[in-house]
Amino acid sequence: MLRFFEGFDLVEPGLVGCAMWRPEGVGDMADDPSINSLPYAGLGRKP
Repeated sequence: MLRFFEGFDLVEPGLVGCAMWRPEGVGDMADDPSINSLPYAGLGRKP
């Protein structure tokens, strides 16, 4: 998946599961860690 971001600077928190993309509070993340990792989220900026 990271190859789609070649040539870009990843914005924090990088390429992570959608639930881990800047969670804001209760309910943003599941109790089961495998659910938190899919689908992916990422944001890259062209340098």
